Amino acid sequence: MKKNRAHADGPEEGSIAPLIVGMLALLLLIGSVTVAITGAYLQTQHLQDLADAQANSVTHQMNAAGEGSDAAARTHASSYLSSVQMGRDLQGLQIRNVYMDSSRSVHVELTARIHPPLISVIVPDGIEVSAHGSSRLKDGQGPSAG
Repeated sequence: MKKNRAHADGPEEGSIAPLIVGMLALLLLIGSVTVAITGAYLQTQHLQDLADAQANSVTHQMNAAGEGSDAAARTHASSYLSSVQMGRDLQGLQIRNVYMDSSRSVHVELTARIHPPLISVIVPDGIEVSAHGSSRLKDGQGPSAG
């Protein structure tokens, strides 16, 4: 009788190991995807923050100089971008477009390549992302500085 009982316990003991390995692999996959998505989000948010800051800087400079043209906006946007220290997370940063609309708002569109963690193995050239920032010029109404 002992022989039959030992034979019955044998296959059950080994069946838990593949389950544990499978669960660990699944947890590792979920963790890797979470890290990659979080990294991509943070890098894209950095580009968005930069576009917003650039639009604000351009309108501040244009207000100070009394300018209001697309050409002036492009000039100030280019000088701002050349003065900014870029981190490692944004590569190939470029101004896609700078323009003013009819409501005297300056719009800045930036593009860059991001390299999220763990994705670089799959996409070695990175992922191209873009961001849009806008800021409105003063319209002359409100308190004067005089």
